[in-house]
Amino acid sequence: MKNKMWKTMIVLLISVLLISCATIMGKSGPETLNVRSTPEQASVIITDESGVKIFEGKTPTTLPLEKKKGYFSGKKYTVKITKDGYAAHTLTVDTRLNGWYIGGNLLLGGLIG
Repeated sequence: MKNKMWKTMIVLLISVLLISCATIMGKSGPETLNVRSTPEQASVIITDESGVKIFEGKTPTTLPLEKKKGYFSGKKYTVKITKDGYAAHTLTVDTRLNGWYIGGNLLLGGLIG
């Protein structure tokens, strides 16, 4: 009887591990970036970490940006804002992993979670 109970528990445990969700905690998809300036109608150019132009337009603007470039690495963007008669500004938008994403997956999903 004990042997059958152990086998049943092992099968249930393996089943739970195999059907677990790979990403337990972590918001996926793009994040919205709002770009505003005073005065408005300044030129905006956004490039990613490899120098590829992602966006070119005028302020104010709202656009979606991807947060990750790999499984555990975030993306980095450079935002350059210019307007004739005003000083140019360059900002870095640097994404990083949420601690709950890593901790939640390891705690609730195991090493392969």
